[in-house]
Amino acid sequence: MDVSKWINEAKNLGYAAVLQASEVLGAGFGFVKTGLGCAWLFGSTETSLLYDRDRVDEKHYFLIPDRRSDVGYSLYVMRCLPDGVPPINDLPKRRLIHLPNAHAMPTLEHILLADAREAVESESLSIHLLGDRLNEIADQIDRLDGKVFNGVLLIGGLVALINPLVGAAVATKALIPSIGLLLSRYGLQYVGDAANSHALAHRIRNAEKSVLQQFRNSKANSIVNPVLSQLDRAIETSEYQYDLVLNFNSDDLSIGNHDRDRLLKLTCQAIVNTYDDVVDNPSTCDNAKLGPEDMRFLRMLRQLASETNEQ
Repeated sequence: MDVSKWINEAKNLGYAAVLQASEVLGAGFGFVKTGLGCAWLFGSTETSLLYDRDRVDEKHYFLIPDRRSDVGYSLYVMRCLPDGVPPINDLPKRRLIHLPNAHAMPTLEHILLADAREAVESESLSIHLLGDRLNEIADQIDRLDGKVFNGVLLIGGLVALINPLVGAAVATKALIPSIGLLLSRYGLQYVGDAANSHALAHRIRNAEKSVLQQFRNSKANSIVNPVLSQLDRAIETSEYQYDLVLNFNSDDLSIGNHDRDRLLKLTCQAIVNTYDDVVDNPSTCDNAKLGPEDMRFLRMLRQLASETNEQ
């Protein structure tokens, strides 16, 4: 999906069509994809009920094995909200970088520096202590997804209601009677009856900046995600050397001290979305360096993601 084109075309839609279109990029409604030159960038918003302890508002950054890209990996950015929580909220924020192995961080840095030069604008990832370095990398990715996806992952579709180029609401006056209900859905309070398009656009932009700042103030961490590790190994081996379907047992996966079930579900969803076109069109599997055993694994993950979405 070409997000920028879609948003610009939204100004020609009526009220009902705009609302329907905004649902496409809301939490749990599909994903977006764009090319970065040497890699692919994917993004989506998800919801979850699977929390062992306190609920949090999370951003996840997955480095997904993907041999269709020049660097052999794609970058997937995901925001996950507890079910029923609006995009603008007071929950604690958390950022987590998912790697396929302990030595994959330079690959992620390469994607940011080599393939998003305009976004980082000659900035370099300086070598600090690991914690500072992770925060810096997460900040770089946040700037990149803000530039490419126009805030969609932060506001969950509300950005479709404004034209970011002129800062005006694209919906007609028919939107005004329902604006209070619409804003409350995304965590914004409706103030006054004299709201106009420019005031609405200003409030949405300020809300987006506030959410982004909350994430930047949160500490980023990284984990070696066992599902990504297994997929990486499977792509590099033949069916006779390593069959993921035979070796995969979700009950045995360890994802550190994090909520295992939620992270497993989100990882499956990210991989499934990344390879969605390949699973639907198996004739392209050779280009992705996927064997028949890998295709079986992707179909299994699709089923697993579907089952967890229904819980």
